[in-house]
Amino acid sequence: MRPRQNNYKLCQKGIILLEILVAFAILSISLTVILQTAGASVRHQRITENRIVAVSHAANVLARLDIDIPLDGSNLEGTLDDYYSWRVEITQLNRRDTLAVDDSGLVLASVAITIEWLEGLQQKNYQIETKRIIRSGKIANAK
Repeated sequence: MRPRQNNYKLCQKGIILLEILVAFAILSISLTVILQTAGASVRHQRITENRIVAVSHAANVLARLDIDIPLDGSNLEGTLDDYYSWRVEITQLNRRDTLAVDDSGLVLASVAITIEWLEGLQQKNYQIETKRIIRSGKIANAK
């Protein structure tokens, strides 16, 4: 019986090459999964950041309307940060929505603000729409 114990001890003393290869394969698969997860997280963070900036720009353009962006039906578009562009579309809602306040010509209009940007190779956009009371002469595409 003694010779059998010595053979068993000799086999267990070192790590065989197959065990090393299996360990490296498991390690490489684990690292690949971790790196892909981290990369996807960075991509999603960038997409979310672009959308947050677009929402902020849309709110900014909405706040600037009729203060330093005149509602005169002229060129209602521009660029922000050389990366985002904005466009404002104003449409009168309905003739029945015309406000008769001292014949002032006030109308209810829909104001749509669109922010566009390029994300990779895809054109992305964010749009908000609100209602505003404005003078009917300031709507270029009045119905």
